Amino acid sequence: MNTLCLDSKSIALLPLHGVSRRQVVLGTVVAAAVAPLAGCGGAALFAPFFTFLFDGTVDGQAVIISFQPDAASVGQSSGRFARTSNMNVDTLPEFKFFGTFDGRNMKLEVEGASAPLAARYDGVFTDDNTVALTPTQPIAPGRSAFVVRRRTA
Repeated sequence: MNTLCLDSKSIALLPLHGVSRRQVVLGTVVAAAVAPLAGCGGAALFAPFFTFLFDGTVDGQAVIISFQPDAASVGQSSGRFARTSNMNVDTLPEFKFFGTFDGRNMKLEVEGASAPLAARYDGVFTDDNTVALTPTQPIAPGRSAFVVRRRTA
């Protein structure tokens, strides 16, 4: 069977073998419904999932982060981190932090930060399980950017 379908790159009808007219119509309807959302840059579609711990290393030291959204922000695509959020770096005392998140982006302020942690970070989910944290200006010596991944076990 020779059916026409819509090519999303050139917006032209192309013949396609083995595709029914129903599949072409359904695919076109779904594409039309989703296309406006794609124009948002995807941020509006991302709801961060902070339930798990995140692990990584900063300047060769193990770091564990527990992101804890405040009660009003749980399950939302934007909101605030409660002051009970914390970072643990090797043998150093626990560091509390707070901040905001909006889709894949976040801003953190670490209370009483000392090397290897900075006082402020801009963060971004690079995928569903990875957060890249970059110190914001001014950066004190010994403070580095680092990446943490969602703990799987």
